[in-house]
Amino acid sequence: MFRLPRTSSLLGLIAGAGLVACFPRQVAVDPADAGGHSSPQPLSLASTGEADTWEITETGVGPLAIGRSLPVAWVPGRLEPHYVTTFYADAQPLEGFTFDEPNLFAVVSGGPFEAFGRSTLDPTPPPEIVAEATRRARRGELTVKMLVITHPGLETAAGVGVGTRYDRLMAQYPEATTLDFPGLWEEPSCIVRPSQTSNLWFFFGDCGSTSDGSIDGRASIIRVVVREG
Repeated sequence: MFRLPRTSSLLGLIAGAGLVACFPRQVAVDPADAGGHSSPQPLSLASTGEADTWEITETGVGPLAIGRSLPVAWVPGRLEPHYVTTFYADAQPLEGFTFDEPNLFAVVSGGPFEAFGRSTLDPTPPPEIVAEATRRARRGELTVKMLVITHPGLETAAGVGVGTRYDRLMAQYPEATTLDFPGLWEEPSCIVRPSQTSNLWFFFGDCGSTSDGSIDGRASIIRVVVREG
């Protein structure tokens, strides 16, 4: 199961274009950090004062907004230990940064791993790719394309987040619909969206556990994703 912080492992299953593939998650760490640091310095947006609220919305979480630049130009601390690379769907490269405040994984577009991953199919980038990714992040050249939340704490305005039970989700979003295709990163999983056009995707690991095949009302959300499409 995909979990933060960065010390966990990922066996990734991501649905896309009708294809699903499984790859290990890799956390790219600058070699300079490998010897003397057991854990990286926290990467926090909370201390910058850039957000009045950390609610999960249709557009993002605080200053982390889908379709906008990754807002790390003035964030203290080194970015390299927080850089994550992997693959999804039909061997498509995926890269981003893990944050501690708020606790989530921000997937980005415009990074150097896309070309590297396509040409090598190697999930572990060399130091020069890591360095270039962090340079582009600092310059505002990376765009947020997906946010992945796997820990309790962040919630929507309706109070829905990781750990929320299915029956409470449906009480807050009575028009919500369940999707019938594989979910992100793990099986089994079910996806519930507040509407057909919503950017919010709520994931449950307990699917079809009732006699009629529907989600058990006691099942809890294991992941919240903000993404378009």
